[in-house]
Amino acid sequence: MKNLPHEEARSQLNYMSDIIQWVAGIRPRFFRPLYGALNDETIRMVMCLGYKILFWDVDSLDWAGMTATQVSNNVLSHTGPGSGYAAKTVLPSA
Repeated sequence: MKNLPHEEARSQLNYMSDIIQWVAGIRPRFFRPLYGALNDETIRMVMCLGYKILFWDVDSLDWAGMTATQVSNNVLSHTGPGSGYAAKTVLPSA
């Protein structure tokens, strides 16, 4: 998002929030930047729209071909109060 023009970033964030509200019945309050990449303009825009910005300090490594048990052990052994973890959805190829 940090490389998008300001109005396009705002439009994308509002569009996704509208979809989440339509599907889940609630509007998101948090924003997690892709790759943790932000710039000052994006931070101001996100906060102005009322979102809290979330980051992570633990990578689940679920993308690395680990078993569910290995991923769970990795996350649980590296998290504590206030931790956040990044998980990806990896689907097997057909």
